[in-house]
Amino acid sequence: MSAHPRALVAVLCAAVLGALLPATAAHAASRAVQGGRLDWGVKSSFQSYVTGPIAKGSYSLTGGAATVGSGGFRFHSAAGTYDGDTGAFRASFSGGVHFVGHRTDAGAYQLDLTLSRPTVSISGSTGTLYVDVTSKAKGTGTVTTSSQVPFAALSL
Repeated sequence: MSAHPRALVAVLCAAVLGALLPATAAHAASRAVQGGRLDWGVKSSFQSYVTGPIAKGSYSLTGGAATVGSGGFRFHSAAGTYDGDTGAFRASFSGGVHFVGHRTDAGAYQLDLTLSRPTVSISGSTGTLYVDVTSKAKGTGTVTTSSQVPFAALSL
């Protein structure tokens, strides 16, 4: 993940945490996180490869995800928790991005990857971005789905 997407995640997390922290309370209670959004830019070089002259592919949005800015994606409907005493934060978001490329003569795609349901988990000054990953093996076409794969380290 490049520095720019990290900044987007950091801004989002700061905004969510700022909204959850009581202004005068010494000890904040745990709170539910609802309705926030995550703006995340999947690495631009990967997007360029998929949509460029080599893979000749595209991407589509799933589950209500949207595009935002130049190469960014917006995931919505945050659901999670924030612990005011420890500062621990975890929120999952809806939506996904489905990338395809390298179309065969039969009309199938050799590159077939979906990143969905991103989750941000923060503890202290570090965090992790997790995603559900669905991909198709190049040689066999076998589709594999893995839930909540650690995808990027976050430095806050």
